[in-house]
Amino acid sequence: FVFQQGRLDGREVVLACCGVGKSMSAMLAQRLIDQFEPAALICTGLAGGLGARVEIGDTLVARDCMQHDLDARAFGFQRGEFPSGGRRFFTADPRLLEAALSYHPARGKLVAGRILTGDQFITWRMFESHRYLVDELNGDAVEMEGASIALVAAVNGLPFLLVRTISDKADDSARFNFLSFL
Repeated sequence: FVFQQGRLDGREVVLACCGVGKSMSAMLAQRLIDQFEPAALICTGLAGGLGARVEIGDTLVARDCMQHDLDARAFGFQRGEFPSGGRRFFTADPRLLEAALSYHPARGKLVAGRILTGDQFITWRMFESHRYLVDELNGDAVEMEGASIALVAAVNGLPFLLVRTISDKADDSARFNFLSFL
């Protein structure tokens, strides 16, 4: 991992790009914590919008997030619930959430909602098998890293915030829109 250190609005910050997926993001988050001892973790990037609440170009601030592809229902747990420790939803730090929601983007709107994390790039072709993302989990967007970083932050007792720009609507144009935003 490559880390960039600097100052932003008078505060020391460390920036890093984790790559794609829950494993890479969890490894990076723990390494950041071990090496730099941050006061909080803030995760940004892109997400695919679900439903009508968000449009391409909107900024979605997660009130909470979860790992939608964690499925131990066969053992009596809810979708997304960790069998060890019972964690399911990871809630944003209230102070960080309040600060983020005071932002006024130059384009698009600012929306607070739920972000779902999983190791798949979701498209509408998959949606019938993934209808639970909206119907059961009330997701506003899907992405591949946020809730795993939130888990690491929670285990380490750190405040966490997840903010995503909606790059696509998880539809047939998702690949083109995502690559353009990337």
